[in-house]
Amino acid sequence: MNFIINFIRPIPFIIFLTAVQPITIAVVGTSIGTTAATFPMIVFCTVATAMGASKLRIILDVLLAETLAPLILSYAFLFVAVIVDMSAMARTIGGGGLGNYVIVYGYQKFNITITWICVGIIIVIVQIVQLLANFFAKKVLSR
Repeated sequence: MNFIINFIRPIPFIIFLTAVQPITIAVVGTSIGTTAATFPMIVFCTVATAMGASKLRIILDVLLAETLAPLILSYAFLFVAVIVDMSAMARTIGGGGLGNYVIVYGYQKFNITITWICVGIIIVIVQIVQLLANFFAKKVLSR
């Protein structure tokens, strides 16, 4: 049993999904959709249960470990969407923010320098957030 566990455990879940695709098709009849994704998750959890893991251990060590890196990258994307995109839209109702500053002092006053400086700031913020997210996601994946 240890051989099977040590064989499956280090494989990233996305590779595991594709590797067990023929078995998934044989068992559930498809390799696409939530039903097809559920079967490999059940296999992972079954292996963890066979190792003697409790439900909490399965959640923390199997499910959370597999989803943490994508969650970090998703939160980085959401941060960029909220801070950059939505703050620019919030200007329309007096919300302020960098988008408001660009419109008021750059666009409305025909100051292209202010506009490009703000665009540069936005690019730097996005790059820093993405670099940090990539760094932490890579740290989590190399556990």
